[in-house]
Amino acid sequence: MVAWGKNKSESRVTAEFYNCAVEVMRGSEAIDEYVALPQQEAFDIEYWLLEEAKLQRMPKEAPLARDIVVVIGAGDGIGKETASRVAKEGAHVVCADLRLEAAQKTADELATIYGQGIGVAGSGISGCGPAIAQEVNITDRDSVQKMFKQVTLAYGGIDKVIVTAGVFLAPGQSGMSNDQQFDVSFAVNVKGGYIVGTEANEILEAQGLKGALVLTTSVNAAVAKKGSLAYDTSKAAANHLVRELAVELSPLVNVNGFGPCYGCKRQYYVPS
Repeated sequence: MVAWGKNKSESRVTAEFYNCAVEVMRGSEAIDEYVALPQQEAFDIEYWLLEEAKLQRMPKEAPLARDIVVVIGAGDGIGKETASRVAKEGAHVVCADLRLEAAQKTADELATIYGQGIGVAGSGISGCGPAIAQEVNITDRDSVQKMFKQVTLAYGGIDKVIVTAGVFLAPGQSGMSNDQQFDVSFAVNVKGGYIVGTEANEILEAQGLKGALVLTTSVNAAVAKKGSLAYDTSKAAANHLVRELAVELSPLVNVNGFGPCYGCKRQYYVPS
């Protein structure tokens, strides 16, 4: 059975109602014959005046209510704060990270704050609450595909993807040669965003629904600094990746970049 609802909790309850209805029909047919309510009577029960009045008094939905937001890099730092923010805005959150234990900790914290919701329908990952944890290596397309498959099983699809995962390798501290630092920096900070964006687009195209992709770059992409050559150049490439993906994935996917600056009073974004 596939059930729909405006959130995970409601979809589980919907599935439970239908499961119960099926059992009632089976029981009735085992004894005699199942006879449903007349359509008008069923309509009057569902849409009577007091029910309509109650619905009109419901609080306004949060800005990201009904949205499935995948936050990659949610284990700590900017990613963890991003996951907390979108959850606060009403989203269902996929906390993805290279370190599953860190992602799980963030997901558990969100579940503690916002609860698991009601309803017990669903098996495996489909029985989840408003936040789940996933392990992902964004430099590996197979890993990204596996992550998105689990997200689809859990929530039915995606709406927004935010990539905060990145790497900074300081010269002399990473144990890598300069060439190795370049390879790793570009693999994570550039190619990773490309892989995630193109895989997310496959799902959004199949859904036929508009979505959003945000890549985290850096103020270092625009300001040259000594001692961070591999990082700065990879982030400059990530800035242009934002523009290229905005062209390639439009009009279905709205692509933007965000460049944090520690210690700065203002941040900047990369317009698409």
